[in-house]
Amino acid sequence: MANASLLNVALTRASYAVSTALAKPSAAILDNLFAAYPDYYRMRINGDERMAAIADAIRSEVGTCDSLGDVSVYEGYVLGWVARELGVETVSGCDLSGVAVERARAYLPGTYTTFDLNDLYKDPTSNLPIPKPDVLLVCECLYYIGPLANLTWRQTWLFREAKLAFLQALRRQANKAIIVQHFGKGQKESIGELVVAAGGHKVEDRWGIWLLPAAT
Repeated sequence: MANASLLNVALTRASYAVSTALAKPSAAILDNLFAAYPDYYRMRINGDERMAAIADAIRSEVGTCDSLGDVSVYEGYVLGWVARELGVETVSGCDLSGVAVERARAYLPGTYTTFDLNDLYKDPTSNLPIPKPDVLLVCECLYYIGPLANLTWRQTWLFREAKLAFLQALRRQANKAIIVQHFGKGQKESIGELVVAAGGHKVEDRWGIWLLPAAT
């Protein structure tokens, strides 16, 4: 029984690694991974500096913020940390993983639902299934969006118009601003170039934070 359990854990991690390298993990793969490994990304241990930088960016670039949303809410740690730091009580979020959404709901009261951001990528005229917040967080998730996503977001020219249309669609999902944060070595600068091309600007370099103003 123990060997079967260890094998299942190994297969779960292998499935996640392969799917991430090729394109993006499915909801089932993420659910299995997160069920086996609570806080798989170790946000509670390693996330404070990044989350503080996000909160500072909102404070300095946006000012007053009465509501926050997160398009890849995971288990709610980033959203919760930033909301508490800014004194925001109204929060919402979506995630591909139902397991992550349930943990976010238990961690921080708010409005949460499962959603695949690829649906917005495919149809930029559609909307997110969460209340429109003042500020929308888009953190460490773009390399799961679109065809050959992990490769696509490393090269600004690949599917450039589709990516720009997606970023413009995100601008319609907030009242004040979109905070885009990606610090991965392979994607940070290329994602930043696209955000700037979509009308945004860089706020902080170490953690790769950009601001996109909401569409008026």
